[in-house]
Amino acid sequence: MEYVSAWEPLPLLLGTEEAARVLGYNQARVRELCKANILPCVRLGRAYRIPKEALRTWVLEQAKIRTRSWPGEQNFSSRE
Repeated sequence: MEYVSAWEPLPLLLGTEEAARVLGYNQARVRELCKANILPCVRLGRAYRIPKEALRTWVLEQAKIRTRSWPGEQNFSSRE
């Protein structure tokens, strides 16, 4: 699998193949996430398109959710 090495040259709307390379998933998994309304996407006919900035925001949100969801561990990012 070939990964994307730079964010800026990506188009405004990513196809499932491009989004899969960004996420490190296979294309079928990206389609499943779109179909389940888990991954933010736009449906154009039969094709799913993922807005580049929405994908970036989604990834950051998933990282926050994962960080807070570990049971029994303290969240050190909110230290006072």
